[in-house]
Amino acid sequence: MIVRKSLAVWMLVIAIAAQCFGAISAVSAETNAPQGLLFDSAKQNSIALNAMLEGVPATFEMRAKFAANPGVRQVLFGNYRAGAGTQFSLELKADNQFRYYEISNGGKLIDKSTTGLSITTGQWTHLAIIRDAANKKIDVIQDGTVVATFENVDLPEQVVMESIHSIGTDTRNGYHVRAEIAEVRLWSDVRTMDELRDNADADIQGDEEGLMHAWTLDDSSLNGITNVIRDKAGKLDGTPRGFERQYTSEFQGTGTNFAGGLEIATKNHVAAAPRTLEAWVNVPANTPSGQRVGVIMGNYENSSYSDVSRFSFEIFNNGAPRLFWVNHKDYQLNYVANNVNVNAGDWVHIAMALDEENKKGTTYINGEKVHEETLAIPEFPKDTTSREMKIGSDFRGTTMSFKGEIADLRVWSTTRTAEEIKANYKESLQGTEEGLMGNWKLDTAENGVYSDSSAYANDALPYDEVTSNWLAPDFAEGDYTIAVIPDTQYMARLHPQAMKDYMKWMKDHADDMNIKLAISVGDIVDTASSTTEWAAAADAYAELDGVIPYVLVPGNHDVILNNAQLTRNYTNYNQYFPYSKFSQEPTFGGAFAEGKMENTYHFFNIGDVEYMVLAIEFAPNDAVLAWANEVVAANPDKKVIMSTHTYMYHNGERIGTDHHHYPSSYISDANNGDDMWNEFVSKHDNIVLVLSGHIGHPDLVVKKDLGEHGNIVQQVLADAQYMDPRDVGMIMLMTFKEGSNDVDVNWYSVKNDQLFRAKNQFSMELNLHSGTPGEGGPDEEIRLSAADQSVNKGSVFTVPVTIEKGAKLVGLEGVLNYDSSLLELESFEFAAFGSTNAVNAETPGKVGFAGISGDALATDESTVVANATFRAKADLSADATTAISFASVRGIVPSETDESAYVPVQTDDAVITIVSRTAGDLNGDESLDLLDARSILKLIAAGGGSEAELAAADVNGDKVVDTNDILALLQIIADKLIAGQTI
Repeated sequence: MIVRKSLAVWMLVIAIAAQCFGAISAVSAETNAPQGLLFDSAKQNSIALNAMLEGVPATFEMRAKFAANPGVRQVLFGNYRAGAGTQFSLELKADNQFRYYEISNGGKLIDKSTTGLSITTGQWTHLAIIRDAANKKIDVIQDGTVVATFENVDLPEQVVMESIHSIGTDTRNGYHVRAEIAEVRLWSDVRTMDELRDNADADIQGDEEGLMHAWTLDDSSLNGITNVIRDKAGKLDGTPRGFERQYTSEFQGTGTNFAGGLEIATKNHVAAAPRTLEAWVNVPANTPSGQRVGVIMGNYENSSYSDVSRFSFEIFNNGAPRLFWVNHKDYQLNYVANNVNVNAGDWVHIAMALDEENKKGTTYINGEKVHEETLAIPEFPKDTTSREMKIGSDFRGTTMSFKGEIADLRVWSTTRTAEEIKANYKESLQGTEEGLMGNWKLDTAENGVYSDSSAYANDALPYDEVTSNWLAPDFAEGDYTIAVIPDTQYMARLHPQAMKDYMKWMKDHADDMNIKLAISVGDIVDTASSTTEWAAAADAYAELDGVIPYVLVPGNHDVILNNAQLTRNYTNYNQYFPYSKFSQEPTFGGAFAEGKMENTYHFFNIGDVEYMVLAIEFAPNDAVLAWANEVVAANPDKKVIMSTHTYMYHNGERIGTDHHHYPSSYISDANNGDDMWNEFVSKHDNIVLVLSGHIGHPDLVVKKDLGEHGNIVQQVLADAQYMDPRDVGMIMLMTFKEGSNDVDVNWYSVKNDQLFRAKNQFSMELNLHSGTPGEGGPDEEIRLSAADQSVNKGSVFTVPVTIEKGAKLVGLEGVLNYDSSLLELESFEFAAFGSTNAVNAETPGKVGFAGISGDALATDESTVVANATFRAKADLSADATTAISFASVRGIVPSETDESAYVPVQTDDAVITIVSRTAGDLNGDESLDLLDARSILKLIAAGGGSEAELAAADVNGDKVVDTNDILALLQIIADKLIAGQTI
């Protein structure tokens, strides 16, 4: 009995333990159950794939907890569309049984259903469908067991889909599934039973062999921002529909609300082409999905030219971040982070990066990468855009005002990495980070000014379309003025009295402004055949007769062109501005064709300069340029100003076939702007200025280049034809000071009696005088200079800036100019006069510097006062030459009144030759080998060579060509051989 009792006790213990274990197991099973997305038919929840499947999967898996016996038809995964030639759908019918439905190529229908299965139990289950085309069967597998098989099914290997699939519905957006779904997997191969059992609960990585797609579904996939379900295989994401968004912001600060139409604009352009932009935004969650939220930062404005560089960092429709940038007539950058929706009703951090090397755009939300797209454009924009930026809107007024709040806006010239963005998107910046071009906190404003905490200090100021653009007239003062008359075509056609008043204004101010000459850039009338317009123009210009001499040039609206016969008809131009009149003027020099006024030259002695003004017709052919070359070469003692209608483009380039409205598109024998430079302008060291119109642009556009003789040539576009109103009457006034190369420019409206935009009031250097001695005579002549250099493409080099005869100087100020298309400024160290000095490098191509000290320089010897470090352009296919020049340089010396006084400073430019060959590649075959080493040895033995050869031979960069360069080259060759690289 005792034994039996003990046995009974043990059996009882085991039974209790078994019950307990069972209870524990049940609890564990419930605790470890998957967490999925709840698909509610009342909310029409589904996930639409973003593209079509590449074919029918061989294996389909779904982990789901189906509602218990709902007795309604449900689509698990489908793309049914009435009339479609191919379809593939998996369903639960109204009797809660599984259905396989396929229409294959050629319209063959496969429709199979199960009986007696328990799928809709309210418990988690793993469902797998095997489509075994080779063995002509379909298996239905539930929780690792085959529960149904359909034999002898003629299954094609490939089925080309015609409609997009959804999880939880099909194209009809009906028959919504009633289930909590945790995962869906599609495989291109027939999975074995062991693979299905072993991997049912495994975490798919995405790179498994045979995996087509895998979507993990849980609440974390609905973060309220990225409206996307990621495919772990990285091929086909889905868009969730009908699910509630869940989002909690990390942002603790404050920003500025732009919904009321607040307008602010930066003082200056951004310093370089933006490559990364970041901001915190707070957009109301109830913003209509089809409404564009607005611009975070941009300068888009309406323009007559599609390639005016305009930029927009904005929130597009459906809350999608967008970067839009147009600067080319044939293509544009348009990157939209689709399936990202920042309209969350709370603060969201957005970062958008442009990767020029890999041609990609990437979007980050709260430090995490959520979207990436390859951008199929030939070239990313590299310019700094046409004008300053607005924050919270653009230059279309309040049309695109941001309908929410913005905070901590950042703009970078570098493509920020995922690690960099994640590391500091919640952190405050120091302002000196590499590549940071602007950081506006937007938390507070002082007198309406939102400060930029970056090193550029490009603060955002209140913007008003009138007061921010139009200024009270404050004309430059000097000894005489030359006026430049832009295209007057619309005044001649629409406002003839305004055109006459325009000329009368010049006549009335000829004395007080000392206007000595007026030069037209063409398009005098709008319609070449209209005698009414020509009469109005002639009547207007008659106001200047006997008061201010003027030089005319015809534009494309002043001539009737015949491209088929290559003829140019100037009948009305020559009738209303006849040769017989102008050839009698003492200033008339001659014409290309006697009796014709379309190509002429004139001489003017104004102040201390002998000018020749050369007027060249629109679209000149080779014969006209040959004549122009002869005329200029015959007058080497004259400073030549050339006026021609079409030469410069609005982006600062000379007009060519990459642009709109280039001359040879009108008549095929024409020379374009770049042709005119290459074949004529660059060849003469006495051409100082080129004036042109044709391309309507509200701002003056200036380009400075070096001619073949190292001379500076300024080139200006002045054409206000599209400014409103059309009789605004813009005039470019150039004010000269005798003995000086500095010419002050004003851009003035006769109608408004106002100057237009501060940036159009500037000083430019014309090559009028070889130098101006200091006040103390030649013995005290002070000279600022930089030395010529030859450098390799892509190299970083330093240009020392030196001063001579500067012993008495206590200060110095001026501007260093460089060509930003060939040189990138790395740094500018202004070491001298360090008590108080400042450097402004905000504008590409210019470095302003100013400094003053309590002590004089105390030496007349050549002294380095600054070091400018540049990076030469890397992608050059040929050698290039550019200049580093100076403008508006003045020295500061103490005076007898103990106050500082200015003294003139002469300047010498530096010519920089950029060698397109790689350092060491002496023979230019784009490889480094022993032949190059031998060439360097020959240079050393010869004691010299050309600048380009010496630059290429300076392998170690010490500015000396010697045997150390040969050793350096041999080391490079050896290193490449060891690394297995081609040399």
